[in-house]
Amino acid sequence: MKHLLYLSFLVVTFPSFGQKEPFKKCSPSNWINYYYAYQGKYKISSETLVKEANEKIKENRTSASGFVTVRFVINCKGEKGAYEVLETDKNYEATTFDKTLTDALLAYVTGLDLWPIGYSQYDKQNPQPRDYYAFITFKFDNGKITEIIP
Repeated sequence: MKHLLYLSFLVVTFPSFGQKEPFKKCSPSNWINYYYAYQGKYKISSETLVKEANEKIKENRTSASGFVTVRFVINCKGEKGAYEVLETDKNYEATTFDKTLTDALLAYVTGLDLWPIGYSQYDKQNPQPRDYYAFITFKFDNGKITEIIP
């Protein structure tokens, strides 16, 4: 059931957030896998990111409860772009958080620069770098970031 609710997210797209030139995927295909297919997990633990995010992000989150997900593409060169912000309340219903908060979360995520270049686990003979989707979900409980997923 949660998977069906996930599709009801309010999506706000920021295709060129913080970029001087338009973002370009390497693959001509519209098909892009998620990070787990290409060993694309961020190199710092979620627990460390929670602590850092709570210290850095102070914008208007006094009563925020729910989830804010920032989804984006990392291309074969390790460049990030095609940002989307998805917002739900704690019951997974679409909602809108304060814009200063979502802007601060988006700025925080764009500043994370330890994303690996993705390689398929099936390309052992001739590994080719791949474009992949990555995301970070911030879980809020009464204004505090309590979890970062994945």
